Amino acid sequence: MRINCRIVNFVFLYVLLGYIWPLESSAVDESQEPALEYFIDIGGQTHSARIGEAVRLNGVFTNPNLSIRASDVRRFSVGGIAFEYPAYFTWEAETGDEGYKNWTLSGRDFKIMYFRLNNRFSPQAYAESMLKKFEGTTPRDAERKFSRVTLQGKSFSVTSGGHKMSNEAFAIKVTSGSGLLVFQDSPQQGRQSSTEGTTALSIISRSFQLQ
Repeated sequence: MRINCRIVNFVFLYVLLGYIWPLESSAVDESQEPALEYFIDIGGQTHSARIGEAVRLNGVFTNPNLSIRASDVRRFSVGGIAFEYPAYFTWEAETGDEGYKNWTLSGRDFKIMYFRLNNRFSPQAYAESMLKKFEGTTPRDAERKFSRVTLQGKSFSVTSGGHKMSNEAFAIKVTSGSGLLVFQDSPQQGRQSSTEGTTALSIISRSFQLQ
């Protein structure tokens, strides 16, 4: 098989990835899970694509080997922050109320929660609200360095039904209201963090941005 791009000028590859040329997008739907990115390897070239997108290939390929692989991460980009996280994490979003929005990304042992509120809501206030519901430790100052950003907040643990959960809550600078980023980890007994939590935080650390 010979794919001649000098005649056609370009080829659109639709294998598993697209159906029509996408229309110009409107405002971002904050309730929708970030699209999973795919990588197409063909003729020594690698191209990225998402479901519903067309891919332009330039060149001439004779009986090429083609492979498609999914990314290991998705990219969260909403509410003034952006970061990558494990692609298999589940997605939940509450965005119907302009005064309160919440996104929850959950793995087996590690959970990421991001809150946007019209009113002021600090890491200390979050910790106090959790400690009213569950037994736990006194909140203490916490700091995490992500890429070029250093976040300040509170860390504490709570216990529910004999199950211990470690929490870190960080304030996010936003143009109005307040932003709160929370990491919740459920490590095995005797460990400071879960393997999943360590991996997820490493991914977030190298990709985190304020927007």
